[in-house]
Amino acid sequence: MTINILKIGKLKTISDIKKYDLNKPIFLDNYLFHYLILTNNLSALKLYQYPVYKQNSNGYNGIILASKNGYYNILKYFIKTYPKYIYSVD
Repeated sequence: MTINILKIGKLKTISDIKKYDLNKPIFLDNYLFHYLILTNNLSALKLYQYPVYKQNSNGYNGIILASKNGYYNILKYFIKTYPKYIYSVD
């Protein structure tokens, strides 16, 4: 299976994101929200309560991934929206 990261970066509506399995990895151990973080797509991240504590194939949860890539807008949103996951590891 291949994924189109550019297409994921352009997701904007709940119907767009529901085309993907939101609670299971879509490629290797990477969930949709990992790709939304990598494409800095905060608007799509706000549409659903993702399991941001889940780690990707590199062992990064959503908070660490946003921080590692310097996406402070996403990091700020995650800290405000998912405060209980700041120190959580799956």
